[in-house]
Amino acid sequence: MLASRSLRVPPHITILHVEQEVAGDETGALQSVLESDSVREGLLAEERNLNARIATGAIDGNESVRLTEIYAKLEEIEADKAPARASVILAGLGFSSKMQQQTTK
Repeated sequence: MLASRSLRVPPHITILHVEQEVAGDETGALQSVLESDSVREGLLAEERNLNARIATGAIDGNESVRLTEIYAKLEEIEADKAPARASVILAGLGFSSKMQQQTTK
């Protein structure tokens, strides 16, 4: 009724809908929270890609500059503290340490 505005809702109030159920898989709960940080995940993926290119010798010379930028951004967003922050979030939702390691399915 809210979505269709069948109930009277003042026009200055915005109604947003979010998915409440997510299909579970083999991903651990803690890892699932970490993966929701798209900026961190993107930087880490780019870092892995660049390091793989460097390891295979398929480089064009700009890799080290980009890696320096990535490392600076990871430091800026405190990416190394992400697992601890994610654990605190899950603990606040009632997840024990054991539950945080269980798969989401």
